[in-house]
Amino acid sequence: MSWESTVTYYRIINEVVRERLGGLHSARCLLYSVDFHEVEACQRSGDWDAAGRMLADVAARLERGGADCVVICTNTMHKVADAVCAGTRLPLLHIADLTAEELRAAGVSAVGLLGTRYTMEEPFYRSRLEDAGFDVLVPDEADRVLVNDVIFKELCLGVVSDASRRALVEIIEKLSARGAGGVILGCTELGLLVRARRYLRPPFRHYGNPRPPRRPVRAGRGVGENTMLPSVTVPGLSDGQCVTLIGMAGAGKSTVGRAVADLLGWAYVDTDHLIEATYGARLQDVTDALDKETFLDVESRVIQSLRMQRAVLATGGSVVYREEAMRYLASLGPLVFLDVPLGIILERIARKPDRGLAIAPGQTVEDLFREREELYRRWCTCRVIGGETGIGETAQAVINALDGRAA
Repeated sequence: MSWESTVTYYRIINEVVRERLGGLHSARCLLYSVDFHEVEACQRSGDWDAAGRMLADVAARLERGGADCVVICTNTMHKVADAVCAGTRLPLLHIADLTAEELRAAGVSAVGLLGTRYTMEEPFYRSRLEDAGFDVLVPDEADRVLVNDVIFKELCLGVVSDASRRALVEIIEKLSARGAGGVILGCTELGLLVRARRYLRPPFRHYGNPRPPRRPVRAGRGVGENTMLPSVTVPGLSDGQCVTLIGMAGAGKSTVGRAVADLLGWAYVDTDHLIEATYGARLQDVTDALDKETFLDVESRVIQSLRMQRAVLATGGSVVYREEAMRYLASLGPLVFLDVPLGIILERIARKPDRGLAIAPGQTVEDLFREREELYRRWCTCRVIGGETGIGETAQAVINALDGRAA
């Protein structure tokens, strides 16, 4: 209910109206902004009757102003929803009912609930969802205190902390591990810290033992598009291993990785796609929603959840920032650095700018290239020059490098 979050949902309301109606349309709405200091004082003292009278008076004012319905733009103050309904003849759109509709449409039956301690601990919100058939999970006591403190001591005062964002993501992961198929950001201020809809899928499942594909592929010059390639054998590379491609975004890890997998007769896995599947969102949206350090932690945990063999892995360019992720990949098998000149990288990124780069504010792609090159060289088992030959030739160069016939 603080004005910090009012700015966000007012913008969202108008964006949705413009999206649906087009042109210069905006929302017709009456917005009554209360003094949050007075509301919080009622909450802290437990004087919910006074808080109810305050919001009932606001609802009556909105009715006189010509409103068609009432929305309480806060989760916690739905504790006094009955008092608000008693103060007006207008219908109240209850936030828990609308949330239930969204959860049902998403196929979520068990959901985590984050919010103020009142929302997480008292029945006015939880029981309404439970009555609608949902299992509601809340954090343990220590995490409930942490979330409540972040809301009142930081977000309501306009403080958005990367450390608190990481802590909130960890709490979300704990709820997922307990079986939550989605998480409700049950406080309007929490949307200032992490974006909604990014955690609708339970994160960090183990991905295991895919079967090697045998499908028609295009592997390069002299090979027809529908030719089934015989698999090749690389001495020293066992069926229990994986081959991992590392390198900059735009280096061609995905396209070359598929071709290498086809040459070996192995499975192909793109770890960026696993992150997208984990969060039910494009990689660009995930990197937009998280600060760089939090995204790197997420990427590392996804990598370490892999349980695979006979697979070629194409990784995100930022994976080298987390030593634990790189050590895990090295334990699976050889790491191939696909080294492509900066000019080609810049050209490819310009053609597809929404790649989901894990980049800090103020950094350029050139900065990333120089920063990461040393890390790629440090971790790689072998290096292959790419970007100036066809996909099939580059894939064969990878095989040769693994076989020790090229450096």
